[in-house]
Parts: sequence; structure tokens; C-alpha cells
Amino acid sequence: MLWGLPIVGIALGLLFLYVKSKKWVKKEQESLQQESESPLTAEEQRILEADMKRFENS
Repeated sequence: MLWGLPIVGIALGLLFLYVKSKKWVKKEQESLQQESESPLTAEEQRILEADMKRFENS
């Protein structure tokens, strides 16, 4: 009985973390998906390409 309580507590804690992490990952994926749906403007695309060229040349 004494060994059962800590084992059950650890198991419930791990289950709680597993469920919460699934929600966190799902929320993060949804936010990334929403960001990827909004395309860059022409100005943002130009700035990004200029930065990439500078990065490749350095």
C-alpha cells in the first residue's frame, strides 16, 4: 500500500503532462498554420530575399 501511492501519483502526474503537452503542441501547430496561410507582401519578400543573399555571402 505504501509503495502504491507514490507510483499512482507519478503515473497520474505523467498522464497529466502527456495530456497538457498534446494540447500545447496542437495549439502551436494551429498558430503556425495560421501564420503560414498569410503570404508575405512584395516588400517583405524583397527584404527577405536581400537578407538571405547577405547570409549566403557571409
